[in-house]
Amino acid sequence: MQHSKTLNIIAGLGNHFAKHSRHSVGMRICDSLAKKHNLSWSYERKYKAFTTSLSVQDHQFILFKSKWPMNLNGRSLEKIVSDLSVDINKVTVLHDELDRNLGKCRWKLKGSANGHNGVKSVIQSLKTDKFRRLRIGIGRPINKSDVVDYVLSDFTAAEEQEFFEVATRCIEMLRMDVFPDEVVEVGQNEARTVVVEGYADKDDTIKDS
Repeated sequence: MQHSKTLNIIAGLGNHFAKHSRHSVGMRICDSLAKKHNLSWSYERKYKAFTTSLSVQDHQFILFKSKWPMNLNGRSLEKIVSDLSVDINKVTVLHDELDRNLGKCRWKLKGSANGHNGVKSVIQSLKTDKFRRLRIGIGRPINKSDVVDYVLSDFTAAEEQEFFEVATRCIEMLRMDVFPDEVVEVGQNEARTVVVEGYADKDDTIKDS
């Protein structure tokens, strides 16, 4: 990896052994971002994670997927953040959220894990809760007692069809709010405003042009 540029990490949380499950939607968004830019993943043994990187002007974006189970994802992330001396303000975590319907996304800059074991692991490992998160809605099962089975199961066929739009929306939010400002094309100011409002825990409502 190159280190002459400002380093940023975009980490998709999930279970690598169940990478198509609802719980691993953060990893899937990373996969979609990598595919969009024709990037190939490599396994980094010392981090127990898969990584690839994207250069944008004077920034290097490392896409990151831990091979540890979800509740231990933070171990891998802490190691690469520490090893490469990445500023915590340059760390973005993507993860699923039960309390949002599929397709609804929002930003969060700091705060508790809200019961999410992957985020809890990241907070414990980084010893801070002040990192940016993109929370990706997956919805809740009708029967609350089925939550574990629900998050570990794959999307339905209908949800898979919708996932493409979800991934596109998340990538657009990352492009506008994580990548350098110069990357945002002229005419995107209205959409940027919507994303900024997401910090107030409002739904993302970016519409296709």
